[in-house]
Amino acid sequence: MPSVGLNVPLGALDEVDGEITPPGFTSAYLVRNLGTTIGKASSGTVYLVTHSLRGGAIGPGNYLIDVDRGTGSLAPGAIVEVSGLRYAITQSQSITKAQLPHAKTIWANTPGRLVLITCLQRSEGGPSIDNMVFTGTLLPTK
Repeated sequence: MPSVGLNVPLGALDEVDGEITPPGFTSAYLVRNLGTTIGKASSGTVYLVTHSLRGGAIGPGNYLIDVDRGTGSLAPGAIVEVSGLRYAITQSQSITKAQLPHAKTIWANTPGRLVLITCLQRSEGGPSIDNMVFTGTLLPTK
């Protein structure tokens, strides 16, 4: 994510019993059993997740959020590169962790779409209660 200076390894994980929990704090992760694969990105949604950390620690997701404002740091048009594919961010939204599993528009398998999720940390500290969700559109390959 060049606009925010983020370049991290890409891992993969599975959603299990309605939960998506990245196994590490230094990578972004493709969700294998939701949406589609990188190889078929034009036919569905690619889901990407990463951790952000609180208390002065920095994970990949910290590059994507503005904790003081409670907003995302990826503006519309920002480029997200994933395994040779390029997506342009179209929007971001904050959603409570309780609402996220039920947000049908986020989980709709839409051709050529990226959904990128991280925790939205709280300026007052304490455990995160919201997620920041970015959506993007697949750009043509060069």
